[in-house]
Amino acid sequence: MIFRSHIFTATIALLSAFSSIQAACTS
Repeated sequence: MIFRSHIFTATIALLSAFSSIQAACTS
């Protein structure tokens, strides 16, 4: 359960980082 929670948190962090990088590249 804790492991799945860590994976979920890591996925959210990666998605937000990727979207912020994409936004920086676009603008």
